[in-house]
Amino acid sequence: MKLSEERYNKYALVREMMETPKIISSFKPEVAARFAETVKKGKGLFLTGEGSSRIFPAKREIYASHKKGLTLPIATEGCTQSEEYNLSDYTVFAASNSGQTKEVVRLTTALKKLKHPAVFGLTANPNTKLEEIAKDTHILSCGKEDAVAATKSVVEQGLFYDSLLRIVRGEKMEGMNDLAKKTEEALTLNIDPSITAIISKASMIYFAGRNNGVAEELALKTNEITRKKSAYLEGTFAVHGIEEVMDKSEVLIWIEPFPAEIEKI
Repeated sequence: MKLSEERYNKYALVREMMETPKIISSFKPEVAARFAETVKKGKGLFLTGEGSSRIFPAKREIYASHKKGLTLPIATEGCTQSEEYNLSDYTVFAASNSGQTKEVVRLTTALKKLKHPAVFGLTANPNTKLEEIAKDTHILSCGKEDAVAATKSVVEQGLFYDSLLRIVRGEKMEGMNDLAKKTEEALTLNIDPSITAIISKASMIYFAGRNNGVAEELALKTNEITRKKSAYLEGTFAVHGIEEVMDKSEVLIWIEPFPAEIEKI
C-alpha cells in the first residue's frame, strides 16, 4: 500500500494503517510506569477485552514472556468467561478502544462491586464508561479510528503491555525507530498479483501459526476488512484433522511455520 497512489489514499482504512509506523516511533515506554508497582505486588496479570483489543496485545505478551522465562503468571480470556473466574489475586487490565464495549463494562463493573483493588483500563478515547469504572486508565495516543476498529490502536496496545512488562522486569524498551521502519516496509511491500488473485477467489482463508496473536488477528481482520470467511488454526492444528475436509477452493496461509513441521506441511 502506498499513499502516493489514489487507489489506496482515498480509503480511511489505509491512511490509518499507514499511521502505525509513526505511532511506533513516537511511543513512550514510560507511560506504563505508574502501573508497574501494582503489577509487581499482584500474584499474576490478567489481560482481557474483546476481539482485537485482546487477541494480539494479550497473546503476544504471553508468548514473549514465556520465551524469556515467565516470572509473573499472565493469562487472558474474553470478558464474559472471565466473569466466571476468581481474579482476586490478579492485576486486571481491560482493553476497549471505544471504552464502551458492553462485555468490558460488565466485567469491570462486576469486579468493582467485588471491591477488586487493581482493575485498570486501556482505551483510545477519554471520558468513557471504562475510565469511570477502572481504578486508573491509560489513554492511547493513536486517536480515534474512522474505518475499521483496532487497526492502528491494536499495535499501540501491544506496545503498552510490552513496555509494562519490561518495566516490571527491569528491562529497557529499545529499537522503536527500527521497528517503525520495518513496519512501514511491511505495509508498502509489493506482493505478487498472482498470489492476491488466488486469495481473492478463495471460499475460505485459513491462517495458521503460533498462538501469539498474529495469525489469529489476521483471520479476524480478514473478516472485518474483506468480508471473506476466514479462520485461525492454532499451532499445527492445520495438519491434525481439519486438512481432511479442506478443498481446492480454500487457501491456507502459514505465518512463520515451525521449521520442524515444514516437511509435513
